[in-house]
Amino acid sequence: MNHRGINSAAMRQANEGAVLERVRRARACSKAELSRVLGLTPASAGMLVAALLEEGLLEPVGTGESRGGRRPDLFRLRAQGLYSCGIDVDRGGYDVLLLDLAGRVAGSTYGELPEGAAFPAFAVRAAKALATLLRGTDVPTGRLAGVGLSVPGYVDAHRRRIVRAPNLGWHDEDADGPLRRALLHEVFGGAQPEGGPVPFTVHLENEALAAAIGEHWAGACQDDEDFLCIDVRSGIGAGLFVHGRPFRGASGLAGEIGHVTADADGPLCGCGRTGCLETLAATPRLLEALGIPERPDSAARDLLAFLESPEPARRAASEALLAATAKRLGAAAAPLVNALNPSRIVFGRDMAVYGARLLPGILEELRRDALAESFAGTSAVVTELGGRASAIGAAALPLAGVFGREAETWA
Repeated sequence: MNHRGINSAAMRQANEGAVLERVRRARACSKAELSRVLGLTPASAGMLVAALLEEGLLEPVGTGESRGGRRPDLFRLRAQGLYSCGIDVDRGGYDVLLLDLAGRVAGSTYGELPEGAAFPAFAVRAAKALATLLRGTDVPTGRLAGVGLSVPGYVDAHRRRIVRAPNLGWHDEDADGPLRRALLHEVFGGAQPEGGPVPFTVHLENEALAAAIGEHWAGACQDDEDFLCIDVRSGIGAGLFVHGRPFRGASGLAGEIGHVTADADGPLCGCGRTGCLETLAATPRLLEALGIPERPDSAARDLLAFLESPEPARRAASEALLAATAKRLGAAAAPLVNALNPSRIVFGRDMAVYGARLLPGILEELRRDALAESFAGTSAVVTELGGRASAIGAAALPLAGVFGREAETWA
């Protein structure tokens, strides 16, 4: 076996990833800057740039400022050089999103999911939606790096297995096999994916951690190393980053704060216990408390419309519910602040719609419950990615290795 060849190929791949990541962060770089910042010889930097230009992952973008000699040529990511798909599913529906190499959303679509749909049936629906999206955006399948799937529930990302997704009725599901078969049939016409610039991959992640990856990739936490994202929709979960890496825990189930007991005498939860946080503070439960029928595709907007109603009776009900919900969410987040000392907390998913109404109360509770020294350097914000953070994070997973960020994925 030629170990030198293997090591050389691995080193080249690592160096290409480092070049792409540097260009991504700087938006445009010269060969000289890549050589200086990455510790490469000028010849090595030149060869790497030439290879990435040939692969269609970089493109020239004019010249930079002179430092005494001629103006250096600059290079940026070629956005159309590579795409990735993120699929984010929740009760009632799923989003399918295309991310280009520059991190921009190239297209997206939404599909409804009938209650009780089995995972293989969902996989076919999602694959068909992706095929339609690719055709509508003129993205060639040969430039598709892979698919990432975000699921609300307990997942084994390493084995790509859904351990349990209570709100979807999925238990011990192989996500990889059915999804690959559906993609093979619906997207690639039954043929194996053609060899593009990088191998095609499939990934699975918990939706809250996918949201944290999305925030780290393209959102509020791009410069944060230790942070957490708290997502509220049909369930409640936290995605954690520690020292710049996703924290999954020993079994991949870290961050399940939706199943912290908020009221021991509270309602029965899908996990089998009673009084879990999500039985009292998830969006469907808030709608139920206000007597609003749940429409999965507009639940957050329906809730906000009620909260902003000028009617005195609705205002009184809203104020009481907001106070109780903010207190519960703040009380659940406070131990995480004490344990992790994060630089930032981002509230996402449905909180992108109505979180501004809850944030003051959450902050008040955090100031009361969290250790003052731990919370002193922590900012708490509502996501700026709308409800797309999980889909963006899922789409980022197949691209992570391309940029040398393998720590974000199990692949």
